[in-house]
Amino acid sequence: MKKKWIIILSLIILLLIIFILFLLFSREKSFTITFNTDGGTVITDIKVLNDEIVKLPESPTKDGYTFIGWTDSNGNIVTPGTKFTKDTILTAKWVSNDV
Repeated sequence: MKKKWIIILSLIILLLIIFILFLLFSREKSFTITFNTDGGTVITDIKVLNDEIVKLPESPTKDGYTFIGWTDSNGNIVTPGTKFTKDTILTAKWVSNDV
């Protein structure tokens, strides 16, 4: 009889562990995209889901400069349709109008 209860208790514990793991790993992860406008107009951070295609915000403005795009931490230009898998800071890339 005691062995039967040990087996039942073990199964209940196993089911609880499986349920907790399911809850932990089944949630969609979200990330924050922060926009560093480098002196341009402020752009609000956005939240995106893991692997979600991001719609980039309207271009910021900065007196005396033309906005040419957003760059990632490696200096690569970020294109529309880029997917993100972690919190990211995008920095505005500007060209002076005095060229």
